[in-house]
Amino acid sequence: VEVQAPMDRAIPRVNKFADAFKEANDRLDLLNQDKLTFNILQTQLANAPQNATALETQIKQIEDRKQMLLDQATQLYQRGFRLYKPDED
Repeated sequence: VEVQAPMDRAIPRVNKFADAFKEANDRLDLLNQDKLTFNILQTQLANAPQNATALETQIKQIEDRKQMLLDQATQLYQRGFRLYKPDED
């Protein structure tokens, strides 16, 4: 199992409601992927303590990324609501 590379901490510029929600949903999808990876790493750690250092490093990376992804998704949803126009697709 490989942990995904860290994401850019900058939030993408969005100018439409739909774009903001797509970007926010993408971050939630990444969170779900990270959750699965986290569970696999925890299982590996329990079964292979000899690899503890490497596995713990990967687990820490996932934990660090979790808050960033949640913050970005929240900000993108907020931006999307501010951009909402009833006539937009």
